[in-house]
Amino acid sequence: MLSKRKGFTLTEVLVVVLIIGILGAIAYPVYTKTIMRSRAAEAINLLELTRDKQMTSVARQGQYFNDFGDIDQLTANKSKETPSGRQMNVGKYTISLNEASECLTVTYPNTKPQPAFSFSSSYDDSTLGCTGAICQTFAGIVGNADSICNCGGQTCGAGFDQNNLTCECKCSKLCNQGGTCFDPYTGGGATTKTERTANGRCTYTCKAFTADCNGGTCTDWGTPTCICTNNAPLPTVSCSNGQTITTSYQCVSGVWKPVEGTPTRVDCCDNERKTINEVRASDCYIKTGTAICRNNKWVDQNVQYRPGETKPALTSTCSAGTLTTITDVQCDTQTGRWIKTTSTKQVDCCAGDTKPSTTQTNPTTCARETINYACVGNKWVTSSSTSNPIIPEPTKDCSVPGRITTTTYACVNGGVRSNTSTVAVREPSISVQACGPCNKGMKSSSNSWNKETCSYDKIDAQWGECIVPAGVCDPAKDRNCDANCEPVVTKECTGAKPTNPAEGSLAGRCVNNSRGNNCTGDYLLQYKCDETTGTWVQSKWCNAPAICGGDACPGKYTCDGKPQYYDTFDACNRACSSPTKCFCSDFQNIVEKL
Repeated sequence: MLSKRKGFTLTEVLVVVLIIGILGAIAYPVYTKTIMRSRAAEAINLLELTRDKQMTSVARQGQYFNDFGDIDQLTANKSKETPSGRQMNVGKYTISLNEASECLTVTYPNTKPQPAFSFSSSYDDSTLGCTGAICQTFAGIVGNADSICNCGGQTCGAGFDQNNLTCECKCSKLCNQGGTCFDPYTGGGATTKTERTANGRCTYTCKAFTADCNGGTCTDWGTPTCICTNNAPLPTVSCSNGQTITTSYQCVSGVWKPVEGTPTRVDCCDNERKTINEVRASDCYIKTGTAICRNNKWVDQNVQYRPGETKPALTSTCSAGTLTTITDVQCDTQTGRWIKTTSTKQVDCCAGDTKPSTTQTNPTTCARETINYACVGNKWVTSSSTSNPIIPEPTKDCSVPGRITTTTYACVNGGVRSNTSTVAVREPSISVQACGPCNKGMKSSSNSWNKETCSYDKIDAQWGECIVPAGVCDPAKDRNCDANCEPVVTKECTGAKPTNPAEGSLAGRCVNNSRGNNCTGDYLLQYKCDETTGTWVQSKWCNAPAICGGDACPGKYTCDGKPQYYDTFDACNRACSSPTKCFCSDFQNIVEKL
């Protein structure tokens, strides 16, 4: 058996929807009206806040502010304020200042379900103007929002300007008659007029009117157009003082008036007579006789000609540097003489003039030039010139070792100038060589300056003196000098010298005596002081170590008896190249002393 499920039927759902719709239809208009009044209240609050700021500005500064940037803050929430000159946005509201009407307007845009509206009010009056559907829900609205800020909707007629501060209408034109404002009229009166004259009539046309509010008045009738109605008088001709004048008639302002023409120059007036006594300009001939005037021309009667002066030729003369030229000859018809026209100009010279020769130095070559002059065509021209160059050849001086001095010569501004320059010659390097005891000294070669070739000649064969440094001793000359040419440090022996076995008699002093008591070639025993240790030591004294064996010479060695001494037998042996030639230099003296 199926179980029954619980739920809503379609009828029940429709009933619920209908009830919700009825409630919504009743509540929504109330809701939107409440929202509209809330927005309107906010707009009116902004009006009051702005009016308060204007009143504060007047109290503190004596004038209303016209820029929202001049106030620090209008509402409690400054972050919603966006000032821009005479307007400021506060959220969706826009506040506008009307400086001319000292009025402000708050506008709210059209946002569903809220339609657009605006409120306006004067700075010093709380009367409200309103535009929009919201206005009918408020009491005390005096008119449209725009009319509150525009003289209450009052307008002025054509030609009138309205003062937004006083709402006064003022005519901006020159004419204000019967409540109509207009510009003055420039026409409307008479435009032409006609006047009669003695010989005709003149017609005038108005050229300019003075504008006024009654139609205008003509102030300039201009130049009239005139005609003469009868025939003009015939022209007349008169002659006087060699001039003829023709008089004609012209209609001026309706009257015929004589007008004299331009005088015409003529030779004479008819029937005049004259005596001829004049000069013919072409050849200066003198003309005599009488003449009578016919048709304003002279007609000769009983005329004769006789010659005058001879015409001068066109020539030129030169004197003292001035050239005078006759450029033209004209006959003077008053005097019968020829008049010469001349021109003068300054020239360098005249034909036959002389000019002394000059001698000068050529600034480029320093040569002496002799220049002769001749006058050709009134100008000095050079006829001949000679020159002799005087610049010396360069010289070289090598008298100072290592220096080459060169002197050159050149022409500078017409004078010979010398220029000396010196060049140093580098001396070649010097060869050096070891010398002296143990080769511890040094000698060097020399260089010789050659004045002819201006160079150094190196001479390696000419060695200088051997220079031995201080502290180096020579074993061959100093017994206290070792084989390395170093001074030997000696010590004195202390205490008594031990008895020498050879002392007392010659017998027994020589060991292995093979050559008699001289002990030549043998050796003898003797005590000597070892100066290196300062002790007495027994040593062999030997004349010829090569025979005795060993180094037993108490003194220096000599090679084959030559005056050259060596400290050791080996040194003597190297010098002599033979051990049999080395002997103890003091052996014989030692034996004799013993």
